[in-house]
Amino acid sequence: MPPRADEQGDDASAGDRRRAAAEQAVVAVHTQERARLLASLIRLADRDMDVAEDALADAMTAALDAWTASGVPDAPGGWILTTARRRVLDRLRQQRRRRTEPLP
Repeated sequence: MPPRADEQGDDASAGDRRRAAAEQAVVAVHTQERARLLASLIRLADRDMDVAEDALADAMTAALDAWTASGVPDAPGGWILTTARRRVLDRLRQQRRRRTEPLP
C-alpha cells in the first residue's frame, strides 16, 4: 500500500531534520575542531597543506551526505578525522604510484 499524503510529509520533515542536524554537527566540528584536525592531517600528508585541506573538505562533504542518511555519530570529529585520514592516504598512494610508474 502506498504511503498516505500525511505520511509522506512526515518523511520529508524527518529528512529535513536529519539534514539540519548533520549541517549543525559539521559546522560545530569545523568551528571547534578544524585546527586540530588539520594539524593532524598536515603531519600525515608530509606537510602538504593542500592535500590536508582537500581531504578535510571532502570528509566534511561526505559527512553531510552520510549523516543525513544515517544520523550524526556519537563522535562526529572522530568520524571526520578517520574519513579525512583515509583520503590523505589514498592521495599519497596515488602520488607514489605516479612517481614509480614508467613513462610510455
